[in-house]
Amino acid sequence: MLNAADQPILTGAAREPLWSQGFLGSITHSRGWCKVAVAQEGVLDYLGIDVEVAALIPENVARTIHSPDELRNAADQVQLADLTSVVIFSAKESVFKAYFQATTIKLAFSQIHMTLDGDGSFWASLAHSDLPSRFSSIAGAWTISEGYVMTAAFQLKS
Repeated sequence: MLNAADQPILTGAAREPLWSQGFLGSITHSRGWCKVAVAQEGVLDYLGIDVEVAALIPENVARTIHSPDELRNAADQVQLADLTSVVIFSAKESVFKAYFQATTIKLAFSQIHMTLDGDGSFWASLAHSDLPSRFSSIAGAWTISEGYVMTAAFQLKS
């Protein structure tokens, strides 16, 4: 139990959720699915979640999401058939949300290099000129269930 007062979640200038003092979180939605993850600031450094329909992404769109290297590396680690692009997309969305929440800096997908592992984990390396050292690598988890890809990027407070 988080023991937070009931109040609406407002939206910031970049359409990000504004959490109550002392909390951080992330919101995601896709075709009838809406999820919220919230934690006390003292527990996590950052948190980002995403959900996507588990479906093929057209090749011309996929090229804007990941590099050929990312796709090859993912294929070597995970047997996802046509879902590799959507898993990488969702993982990058989670990283984007987590990083923005902690820094208010928007990343481009090209600044996030994603490595998927077959155990349901991922690692993101970031390329940004003002990168705080705690963001040299962002860890997360992914899964596919009931026709959806779900990802989360998070860091326990050290």
